[in-house]
Amino acid sequence: MRSMGGLVITAPHGRGAIDWADTIIVPGWSEGANEVPQQLRNKIAKAHQSGKRLISICSGVFVLAAAGILDNRRAATHWRYVEQLQASYPAI
Repeated sequence: MRSMGGLVITAPHGRGAIDWADTIIVPGWSEGANEVPQQLRNKIAKAHQSGKRLISICSGVFVLAAAGILDNRRAATHWRYVEQLQASYPAI
């Protein structure tokens, strides 16, 4: 993955690692608030319920939000996405 600032992140594992990883880092989500696949939402919610550490970078917050784990919590994202996050997930 290449960020807008030019940072390149290479992950040796794909989404399947969510099932066994202790820490899950969700990178920037190019789709914004739109269309986080149900299967991914379920995996993230299950990881949260089992006590795994979840981290999102920038717009990756939309994946955590879509999984419902940020409701009634404070969250941060890039300034560009603040209004979209507030509009899409008012419980955050």
